[in-house]
Amino acid sequence: MRVNLSSINREHFLVQERTVGGEKVYLVNPKGFNTVWSKDNLIFRSSVWDIEGNLCSGGFKKFFNHGEKIEIVPTPLSLDNCSILEKVDGSCLIVSYWRGSLITRTRGTIDATKFENGHEINVLKEKYPKAFDNEQLRSESYSYLFEWTSPLNKIVIDYKTLDIKLIGGIFHSDYSLATQDKLDEIAREIGVARPKRYNYGNLAEMLESVKNLEGQEGFCLYSPDGQDIIKCKSDWYLKRHRFKSNCSFDAVLDLFFEFYPDFDCGFKEEFESKISDKFDFECLEISKEHIDEVWDAYRKVLIEEIKLEAWVGKYGVLSRKDFAVKVKEEKPEMAAFLFAILSRGELNEKERRKLFDIYAK
Repeated sequence: MRVNLSSINREHFLVQERTVGGEKVYLVNPKGFNTVWSKDNLIFRSSVWDIEGNLCSGGFKKFFNHGEKIEIVPTPLSLDNCSILEKVDGSCLIVSYWRGSLITRTRGTIDATKFENGHEINVLKEKYPKAFDNEQLRSESYSYLFEWTSPLNKIVIDYKTLDIKLIGGIFHSDYSLATQDKLDEIAREIGVARPKRYNYGNLAEMLESVKNLEGQEGFCLYSPDGQDIIKCKSDWYLKRHRFKSNCSFDAVLDLFFEFYPDFDCGFKEEFESKISDKFDFECLEISKEHIDEVWDAYRKVLIEEIKLEAWVGKYGVLSRKDFAVKVKEEKPEMAAFLFAILSRGELNEKERRKLFDIYAK
């Protein structure tokens, strides 16, 4: 397949020059969530092209959630001739050859070995040599797509072992997807597992089932011709993914003040228990790093507030003018906090949050 690289809309897509085997190629990805998609640009979700616009390595075309962008990818009205496969919660590993050079990449990179857990690629090569070197790949007419799961790269689901599953294949001639039967055949030849398949009587039954899935991301629903994919995610997964996406020091600090509006805290274990009760254990595990940061800052803020109160207790008998002079001489950086304690006897939530910002750095 060949495209005109100069015609790619740079407002919505990144066209990044990279090198494979000492020669220039171009990695194309969307710029962000505001990308305007059409049927003609779905192939630019993640693809690599040579300087003449020939496809070197193809990732999945852009696919959408159930009910999203149905004007581009219509939702099947029935499950006749559709395929339903488990959606694995890993990173898409794309394996291709171009001019004799092996490409092992993810959607946003040209070389997955550069990742923090990139050393796992060599482990996978040893475990599944045919997945990275076989006649079909070396023909440079095909890209293999695997779901790469690793304990070192947890997204939401905690996979205990390093592994890959064959989830797709892209024909370079026309960017078409391999059928599920073809992928089953390839998987047997290269010794790699496939995602679990599901069967349902109708669309409503499938959607009700995926909604209630526990411990799993969801399904990929393939159109009757096998060329379009629709994501169907479980409520269990969506809840955890939203929590992880929004999980930050500030988000955990929001929970801290929600649970302890009077700044009267117990032990960290109590705080963790409250988070687990409000969400669940998996969300607690996701937030533990930030819980440690918040709790460490809390101890420092508590000590600082005691010191500030003692300082105000010592100099609060002065006139406001003399108090201001003393603040300027000794604690100008704490002026706002000292005057707040002088006026009200304690800090409010907004002021305490500012102290958290200071001690969280």
